[in-house]
Amino acid sequence: MAAPLHEETHIKYTDAEDPWASPDMHRGHDHIQSHVVETQSSMLGGDDDPNDRSPVPSSPIADSVSSPTSRVASPDPMPTELSVWRKQATISVQDEFTGRKLSPGLEDSLPKAALEELFSRTRLGIRRSADLYIGVCNIMDRLVKRTEGVAADHARIALSLISLTETNADVYATDTSDVPQVNDGLQAMSRHLRACQTLLEDESRAWEAGVLEDLKKQRDALVSMRDMFERRDLLDKDNIPVLEKRINMNKSKIDVIRQKNESAAKYEELEKLTEAIHQDKQSIVDQHNRSVFVRECIRDELRYFQVTQYHVTRWNQDWAQERVKYAEMLADNWRSLIDGLEGMPLGE
Repeated sequence: MAAPLHEETHIKYTDAEDPWASPDMHRGHDHIQSHVVETQSSMLGGDDDPNDRSPVPSSPIADSVSSPTSRVASPDPMPTELSVWRKQATISVQDEFTGRKLSPGLEDSLPKAALEELFSRTRLGIRRSADLYIGVCNIMDRLVKRTEGVAADHARIALSLISLTETNADVYATDTSDVPQVNDGLQAMSRHLRACQTLLEDESRAWEAGVLEDLKKQRDALVSMRDMFERRDLLDKDNIPVLEKRINMNKSKIDVIRQKNESAAKYEELEKLTEAIHQDKQSIVDQHNRSVFVRECIRDELRYFQVTQYHVTRWNQDWAQERVKYAEMLADNWRSLIDGLEGMPLGE
């Protein structure tokens, strides 16, 4: 969605900051208003009774003074909907290769057969990898939400254990000598479950901001390359065979005309056919050059795309480090709980 080009700014003052809130400013404001009212009265007829409290017609001056916030008129809001913007905007679309000259040696550095084989192989791999990364992103998103759910379940268990400490004295009313130690163990377990909940929530947030975003970036890079090849199929087309056929037909017409008697009309027709042949030849050259430029762009895009393989290394290493860090913190949390449970009674 296109961002609005203009945003209105509304400044709110507190009572301490509001320049219109002080008593002095109020007195000055009232004085200005009374002066405006007196001016209006004199304009409408100054002999009226000064004690007359009848309403005075409003004035733009009085309105602007009595309402400080209305002094600046807000401009019409810009359209924020993309569909509305498209209807109002004038978009100029021009081929980026129009007017570009083919540099010497460029076509020789872009062997068509070898590059087409490379493009086909790369395109198949990109299409498959894009589908796989889309699935991996969906699964990772479910893992993040599942971890959040596990953390919430730990909190529910912790709350239930605290509630159990309130009922144990009644449950074991026959002999309550060991109930305090049992309750202490339940409270310790509840505290560590809460700590585990916090760690799991932190881990899920770390996954969401880390590995999940890295996976999405890799997915988007693959999808953009896949779309590039699809755009090439749609837009990198030419009608060179049709133009060559038309050139041959026009040449045949010229030969026929030259064999006949010369006349002014024939000269005009010869000029038209010659100009048409020239334009068709120039169009063939332009379309051929455009095809070379497209191959150059795709080759450069593939070279730049090579760096994404290092992104794969990075997100794998970062995720492994995250897993190790939180696994150690969770292990320390449960290891410290063992000492708190040693005081619980074991019976015989």
